[in-house]
Amino acid sequence: MNLFERLKELRAKKKELEEKRSSLVTEIRTAATDNKEDEARKKSIEKERVEARTEILEEEIQNILDKIEEERSFTTKGTQINKEIRSNEETRSLQLRAMANTILKNPLSEEERAVISSDNNGAIIPHEFITEFEKLKEGYQGLKQYCHVIPVNSLSGKMPVRKGNTPSKLANLVKDKELVNAMIETQPLSYDIDDYGLLAPIDNSLLEDESINFLEYVNEEFAECAVNTENAEIIERALDLLEVKSGEDYNTLVSAINSLAPNARNRAIIITNSEGRAYLDGLMDKQGRPLLKELSDGGDLIFKGRPVIEVDSEVMPVTADKAEFILADLKTLIKFFDRKQYLIDQSKEAGYTKNQTIVRIIERFDTKSAIEKTDARVKKFGVKIDINLAAV
Repeated sequence: MNLFERLKELRAKKKELEEKRSSLVTEIRTAATDNKEDEARKKSIEKERVEARTEILEEEIQNILDKIEEERSFTTKGTQINKEIRSNEETRSLQLRAMANTILKNPLSEEERAVISSDNNGAIIPHEFITEFEKLKEGYQGLKQYCHVIPVNSLSGKMPVRKGNTPSKLANLVKDKELVNAMIETQPLSYDIDDYGLLAPIDNSLLEDESINFLEYVNEEFAECAVNTENAEIIERALDLLEVKSGEDYNTLVSAINSLAPNARNRAIIITNSEGRAYLDGLMDKQGRPLLKELSDGGDLIFKGRPVIEVDSEVMPVTADKAEFILADLKTLIKFFDRKQYLIDQSKEAGYTKNQTIVRIIERFDTKSAIEKTDARVKKFGVKIDINLAAV
């Protein structure tokens, strides 16, 4: 397929997605008008996913347009550009073929072995495809970006973290002996990378294509599930640490924000579910202006200067008559050990009775609390807020 054919194909796909988005916007407005909040939120999530896919297509379209323009403008460079395009396409095709043969346990050629790595009889997904995953994940409300993310190359190990009070300023290395000692006193924080996977059935008739892209069957679903899983683990670590404060109205949340350490207050985010978001959305100041601000069409929310992140109800379940919020400086509280590696493999046995092959894709990471729960500093970096809606 040449550039113009690929461009035509991508533009057709983009048009379909734009039509889908337009339809979803109408459905969201209708659901909102009918007070069908759950339906509106589901449609909003679907709209964000469509927008993320559209963005990927737009980037690919622009890349192709740039390449076409370069070919037209620089005849002497055209040959080299064509070579690079062919090289990229050939590399991608080779990687897909190598990945498929590794997953299906077929023999690999010398070229295929050079472009793929394996682990436990599965294929480690090449970096180029991982980038596509990460782009799709950006379409969902993820908490990972707010944590202290630490790339690791091993499945387990120890990371030194500072022990005791965190220094609030640099030390004079000649005079400040006590501050120097505090800076170099550390304790090991162990991590053990876990595998988190998604299973997806594929009809066996599709496996006849030797260059089948298994990832096409799991991309969207995996991106959403991966973000939800990361969020759930991060929230679990935070809840293990944080003190719970109960109140009768939003002033409890405002007071908690003001009680954080200054730097923590600047980094803190508010994590909630649909019930909490709905509660904040109904708050007004004395002039009748909403306290919950929406910064852009993308839906970025701010309350009292802090970002509000709404997570899936499966990640943070809704409790009757209660609006729940996690106010936390995750950068200080949570270490996210990122293996930055995805593995894909398959099992024919699991789907034998349905003539299907079950594909499994795995993400690897671990989350740890950076501070002990008994540490007096914890309350300066975060708190769990429960507001009694029956009293509102």
